[in-house]
Amino acid sequence: MRIDEIYGVLYQVPTGKPLGLPKRHLGVFGVTRDSGKTTFVEAAVAASGMKAIVFRTKRGEIGFDNAKPLPLFFDERGLTHWKALEGLISATLEEKVHREPGVRYAIISVCKNPTPAKSLAEIHQRVKAKLKDPKLKEFIKEVFTKVDAYLEEVLPQLEKLRGNFSDRLELPEPGVYVEDLEGLGVKSDELQNLFVASLIRKAYEELSGVIIVVAEIWKFLPQDRGSPVKWVIEKYVREMGVVEGWLWLDAQDLRGVDKKHLRSFDVRLFGRQPDPHEIDEILKALPLPKQEKPKPEQIMTLKLGHFFAKLRDKVELTYVRPVWLPEEIAIRVAKGELEPDSEEVQKYKPAPKSRLQEDEEMYRPLYEKEKSRREELESEIPNLRTRIFNELKADFEKQIEEARQQAFREAMQKVEEIKKLWNIDEMQETIAKFKDETANLKLRLEKLQTDSEAVQKIREGLAQLLPNVPSTGAEISKERTMEVTHVEVLTKTIHSDEIEKLTTKTVIGKILWAAQKELPDKEWSEQEVSDAMVEWGWNISHSTLAPTLGGMVKDGALVRIQGRPARYRIPTKKKFEVEKEGSQ
Repeated sequence: MRIDEIYGVLYQVPTGKPLGLPKRHLGVFGVTRDSGKTTFVEAAVAASGMKAIVFRTKRGEIGFDNAKPLPLFFDERGLTHWKALEGLISATLEEKVHREPGVRYAIISVCKNPTPAKSLAEIHQRVKAKLKDPKLKEFIKEVFTKVDAYLEEVLPQLEKLRGNFSDRLELPEPGVYVEDLEGLGVKSDELQNLFVASLIRKAYEELSGVIIVVAEIWKFLPQDRGSPVKWVIEKYVREMGVVEGWLWLDAQDLRGVDKKHLRSFDVRLFGRQPDPHEIDEILKALPLPKQEKPKPEQIMTLKLGHFFAKLRDKVELTYVRPVWLPEEIAIRVAKGELEPDSEEVQKYKPAPKSRLQEDEEMYRPLYEKEKSRREELESEIPNLRTRIFNELKADFEKQIEEARQQAFREAMQKVEEIKKLWNIDEMQETIAKFKDETANLKLRLEKLQTDSEAVQKIREGLAQLLPNVPSTGAEISKERTMEVTHVEVLTKTIHSDEIEKLTTKTVIGKILWAAQKELPDKEWSEQEVSDAMVEWGWNISHSTLAPTLGGMVKDGALVRIQGRPARYRIPTKKKFEVEKEGSQ
């Protein structure tokens, strides 16, 4: 036995030998009631031991009596993809619209522009907007008109069911779960397409180790037109095998099903089929030499539960053992010792349940769950008022805090606007500049005073040495004879190195500090000294820095080097001592 095969379902005819059913995507075809399709699917799912989801899409469907009911799952996000809308349009128009020029682009633009649509209602609004465009091509306008009419009909139906929707798909344990679309009010083919597509997409995104069974597959994979389900099934079939996710299809015949999507189904079972044209399709699908293929009359007369099974590379005539039939009896049927519908076989079949009894058993767990939930909610009512009050209080306090912070931000923004309006920063820099210039003028005045005192002392000394020399401007009334004695006057000049002290409170102090620390013994430009000051946290604007540098050149505090751009250096014979603010 192989671990990738299911046993206890198929038995070889006429030997009765058990056969393995490969775990693969699978399709089963045959006339309803006379072939046993549902019996096979029910038995194979039970024997697999895997989780399975089965759709019920029509009245009177039988089988899976013990299946667990699923809530009505629906999530329309995947249905807003342009491929889903294209399938929806194709299904509505009953033709492949993507063959018409410009239609696919129009569909994509409705779904994705200006942003990806989040709901069918949003797509509907965009379609209505497109219809108002006078430049819309006639054929595309016809397409959108029909889509508009379709959504006008479908969206109200969805709204009526929306209160019953669940956005969670949970399969807590192995077994069969049924999504009873017909029983839950999803009756039209258009709506069923949307719900089937939505659930398969969710399974593709979140589940593994699961079999999805779709009966009446011709409704969802039609041969001659699109459907919203097609692109979802294509992704599921192509990619879910690696996580043990399989799709099993059920249909009466092959002709109505899109062959493109059946290419990946390597396991197929063909039951009783009276239509000669359908038999031709079956014979083409069986990989046997012509002389070994079954004769048409064999397919026409297949007994209940008997199938020609294509099991990957081989073809076998098999009998399907119903889930309720003992294995030894199934082997006897396969050998031809018992007829599948004989009394000896049918006596093992449980009595059919009425629809009311079946619904009671199926929905009783859901009822009990909802009842328990209601009781739990009712028990919480006494604490509900306190909880709501506390939540409202916390929310109110949060809003107050947010309002306070917003008001503070707005006030600071106004302050910045006023500062910009009145040029506060520039005014402060100008004041600092004036302070620097005042200090420089004071230094120059003190120097002039010192120089003036020195000149006066020289004059006094000359007056003592030359007492008869008239003062400037005096008249000489008569000739005088003077004996001139040569006098050498020795003037001794004394220079002392004075150190000018500044602080970084001033712009000049900042410039000298940055030049001494960052640009020692070198020439530098205005930009370089500005960058150096930024490193110390001083951001001085050009309107302040440029005139200050010019004033320092005039005062002898800097030497300007000719060229473009102008460069500067600190005089080598002049001493400055700059104290950094806050360093004491």
